[in-house]
Amino acid sequence: MLVHLTRPHPSQSLTHRVKDLPVPKFMTLLDQITGEFQHYLHAIDMLNNESMDGFLEQILEAFTLKIGQVLNADRTTIFLVDEAQDELWAKVAQGEGDERLTQEIRMPKDAGIAGHVAMTGQALNIPDAYQHPLFNYRIDQKTGYRTRNILCMPVFNTANTDIVAVVQLLNKKGDHPFDPADERQFREFADAIGIILESCTSFYVAARNQRGVHSL
Repeated sequence: MLVHLTRPHPSQSLTHRVKDLPVPKFMTLLDQITGEFQHYLHAIDMLNNESMDGFLEQILEAFTLKIGQVLNADRTTIFLVDEAQDELWAKVAQGEGDERLTQEIRMPKDAGIAGHVAMTGQALNIPDAYQHPLFNYRIDQKTGYRTRNILCMPVFNTANTDIVAVVQLLNKKGDHPFDPADERQFREFADAIGIILESCTSFYVAARNQRGVHSL
């Protein structure tokens, strides 16, 4: 699986594979990828792979799509923790088809709702975004999007000691906000996602650093 996904042009992207998967099969696929990551965790073969950036984008895009589907969210963002820069960052896709572009966004690690979750490790389930003191309504004003409710969940590393990512879901589809059942459902696959994101981020940072050394 990993070898296939790190090829420059895989025949079928991970996002395409998970899009229509029912939850049980998605969990099985997660287990498969998690097992492979645990075997590859100390390997160095991927460090020289120029497609590592694309590989990380595939992982983030696929997980963003599927988590949003499972929890019926209108929008989903996975923020990764960059401890070296003390920041949260995310890959955000914009556009469709051939015009689809991926933009990297960064913000201080302690900024806003996602930052609060990253710093405390505590989930935030906010039924009315505009009533929460940490909500930045100016983003809605800038984008024209109307945020009604938010579920923001931490993702921990393998040792369950550090936060590797924060998943922020906006606007549950339907007439009701996110509820405790949504939190429980997220936690069912959070451990597997944590292993994958921890490993993927480690490879990504190592590859980026290695490219920096080679460019000197």
